[in-house]
Amino acid sequence: NPNTGELKINGTLDFESVNTYNLIVRVTDGSLADDALINVYVSDVNEAPVATDVSVLFPENSPAGTSVTTVIASDPDVGSVMQFSITAGNIGSAFYIDPSSGELKGSDSQLLNFEATPSYTLTVRVTDGLLSDDATITIGIGDVNEPPTITDAIVNVDENALKDIVVFTVQAFDPEAGSQLVFTITSGNEGDVFLINASGQLVLSKPELDFELKNVFNLSIQV
Repeated sequence: NPNTGELKINGTLDFESVNTYNLIVRVTDGSLADDALINVYVSDVNEAPVATDVSVLFPENSPAGTSVTTVIASDPDVGSVMQFSITAGNIGSAFYIDPSSGELKGSDSQLLNFEATPSYTLTVRVTDGLLSDDATITIGIGDVNEPPTITDAIVNVDENALKDIVVFTVQAFDPEAGSQLVFTITSGNEGDVFLINASGQLVLSKPELDFELKNVFNLSIQV
């Protein structure tokens, strides 16, 4: 203040950028003047770390321990030690975070299933021991084509059964919604006695079942 000599802060003080100001203040009566050296020392105050929100895509069924992302965080205070933790959104403990590095990893490949949970929204907290900040980590689970499964079965059919009779309907499942399954008899179908249709129905294609000649067919069916 040019009239009172009161010195005030005119901007932002940041210890980490400038921690000392050596000011020369002049006082004058209009003709004569004198200078004073005013040393202003900026005191260090603990400031909260800052964590950054991020969205990532992570393939389903990735092996446990696969890295998802590393949470980006910074602390204005030089030498501060930051610690990371997941505080919300970690359904089934599908993820874990390295408390020191902030690296986020998948914990169980079976939990990372697009068909069950297509996305996770995690809250990750970073703290310097006193102050903290939260980041929202949005993880989209990428859909990966998974193989269908088929169930073994033992089936009884009478000899001399009529042609085109449905012997059995193969039980198969595909995790991918809307997938079109294709069935094939790959071995064991001696004489092409059986065929399998698009619905997985095993059909007698020839009326040639004779218990006395052959009483077991070991069919391998692929879906």
